[in-house]
Amino acid sequence: IIVKLTEIHMVRTYPVRTSASIGVAFYPKDGTDARTLLKNADIAMYEAKKSGKNQIHYFTESLHQTILAEVELENDLRTALKNQEFELYYQPKVDVDSGRIIGAESLVRWHHPTKGMISPLQFIPIAEQTGLMIELGEWILQQALQQQKQWQNAYQTNLLISINISAVQFGCAQFFSHFQALCNQFNLDLQFIDIEVTESVLMQNTESNLNVLKKIRGLGVTTSLDDFGTGYSSLAYLKNFPINTLKIDKAFADDYDSKSG
Repeated sequence: IIVKLTEIHMVRTYPVRTSASIGVAFYPKDGTDARTLLKNADIAMYEAKKSGKNQIHYFTESLHQTILAEVELENDLRTALKNQEFELYYQPKVDVDSGRIIGAESLVRWHHPTKGMISPLQFIPIAEQTGLMIELGEWILQQALQQQKQWQNAYQTNLLISINISAVQFGCAQFFSHFQALCNQFNLDLQFIDIEVTESVLMQNTESNLNVLKKIRGLGVTTSLDDFGTGYSSLAYLKNFPINTLKIDKAFADDYDSKSG
């Protein structure tokens, strides 16, 4: 079926190629009425899309339970934003020669009232898929900048604070103006602010994101590229972007020692 659908078809003089993500549910194993069968086939179809599209996926009970867990987590996430269940932790950056702390990276954590600490690996993808990442990202940005101001006032410190910005948040049209307004509000020394984005940001809306990066650098803010090595992985490509710091992904260098020997 998929092979036939992906064949090139001519619409007037234009070649058109289609693809299909197909979900399958069987009677009576996956449902005994049309409504249940269609619902479960739809669940399987969305799994096919999540797995890269142009695939066939079959409904399973474990898939159903996974979807239910994701829906529950999404609902809890909305409540968490309303009840301010999130907290920022700060991971120190240490100069290996002197042992002196020279900066910190802000990391968001979720303290669920009944499930305990939930890993960002669980809730960040859900937040990005559901549009909640914009609100969460704005909260993280404000909290981190406010913390930097408190440190500067209390300790007269020049620690560089790094703030992770998701691709969803970075691509928002209001991101730069919101960031600039917060910097002005807290009257920060911007040379000690580091905006950290992942490699995927550079691969999406390249021209638009490049312009935003240039405007951020124009403020005197430094920029870092995280997870390098998981996508395009071209050093030559990086020359087009105003990046101060490159953070190589762990997976990119995991087997370096074994190969270098």
